[in-house]
Amino acid sequence: MPDHSDMPRLDAAALADLVSWRRELHRHPEVSGHEAATAARVAARIKAARPDALLRERHGLGIEITHHDVVAHCENAPEAVARLAAALEAEAIPHGPQGQPMRASEDFGRFGIGATSALMLLGAGLDRPALHKPVYDFPDALIETGLRCFVRLTGDLLGYD
Repeated sequence: MPDHSDMPRLDAAALADLVSWRRELHRHPEVSGHEAATAARVAARIKAARPDALLRERHGLGIEITHHDVVAHCENAPEAVARLAAALEAEAIPHGPQGQPMRASEDFGRFGIGATSALMLLGAGLDRPALHKPVYDFPDALIETGLRCFVRLTGDLLGYD
């Protein structure tokens, strides 16, 4: 196993700063593929930290910052949406398009490349903090709701009644 004893460690202040910075980034999300402000912030932070000097000195390495963000968009297949809606209705789980589309969908775009798919997000309710907020806590009761839906979908796909 490699010896990482010489790796720099974050002290409490540096860790708090990193957590604060992550929360700040999540408070100002940008549309996938258009993260100009986020990219500029990250690049400035890396340049200010000067990790290139440490890497060059200790390991003979350098750093180059480039942008190669290719993200597959998430497009629900009508057949998958119909199956999902039928499962939700059979389990008496309320559903439907409400509000703005979830920007989280680009993270899941690759699933639809090799399979007929539909993205479903289990809503925790309007009285809860939004996903990715520092105070968000996943409500465990949603696990049973999601499980009921996936069991119903699996049975439908396998031809069970």
